[in-house]
Amino acid sequence: MLAPADGGGIMKMRRFRAGIAFLVALLAVTPTHGDSPCNADFRDTTTAERAQVTGVLKAMQSALPPAPEGWIIVVDTANEISVPSRMCRDHEATPWSYGFTRSYRQVADAESRNKLLADQAARQQAAMEQRQPRLEAAQKKMQAIIEQQMALNQKRDYAGAEKLQPQLEAAQKEFESIIGEVDDPAASAATQKAFNRDLEMSITVSMNPRVERTGEGAASIPAPASARSAQRWHVEDANGSNDRALYLFGAWKPAGQGTFQPTPRAGVAPSGAHALSVLVQGDAERVTQTVAAIDFTKLAAIVR
Repeated sequence: MLAPADGGGIMKMRRFRAGIAFLVALLAVTPTHGDSPCNADFRDTTTAERAQVTGVLKAMQSALPPAPEGWIIVVDTANEISVPSRMCRDHEATPWSYGFTRSYRQVADAESRNKLLADQAARQQAAMEQRQPRLEAAQKKMQAIIEQQMALNQKRDYAGAEKLQPQLEAAQKEFESIIGEVDDPAASAATQKAFNRDLEMSITVSMNPRVERTGEGAASIPAPASARSAQRWHVEDANGSNDRALYLFGAWKPAGQGTFQPTPRAGVAPSGAHALSVLVQGDAERVTQTVAAIDFTKLAAIVR
């Protein structure tokens, strides 16, 4: 279990903005024990260990492409690399897990994307204005019934007021039905999906992760030289339509149901490179372009 250096810490993406090259997320040495107590106490990491982690992260960084034209690299902080200063002795012999995510956002077409949302809002506003007379009539009907109920209650004719409740509920349903005519969830979802199309992409490079998983429908794709595995699959959800491509280098073993687990390499220190994964996420065509721009030869050399 790593203890982050002073001023470092685990860096999380909170919002997109223009920034420097990449976000580094240092993970626990053994994620399965990340929340467990440290029985053997912590020790300071050595200069050699910190240098090894730094060297690996810099090698990873150098293999990734810059933002394509019309895109920016987005991060949450100006810190690039945070190397652990302390670690738990319980797990010091287990390969350390660390890596980073470089996230990108398209900005060249911001005006046309924003117009999608503006047009959707304008359509809803026009639909609401068209139904305004009906809405006002329904409101007046509700108000009249409420006033009748109040008058009856003042006379302590609670039973009479209660008899008007079905009429009030019917008027309320009428009002809500008119509002529902304006609210078109399918159209809103389609607009949001169009807004998100090819808006963001990311490359996550992980060293010695506990496990890697492929998604439903994953299929083998041409693998770079020295790659242990290369898989690609499509993810369709309410917010977007994207592809994911996963590349594995180094020592891995199949663990069933589309999962892979790293295995320690003989003669390599726990802080060194045992198993490396690369996950590219984004629009299908964008993933293809991005994969072609990654220097997989450099990444493969890290775990040789």
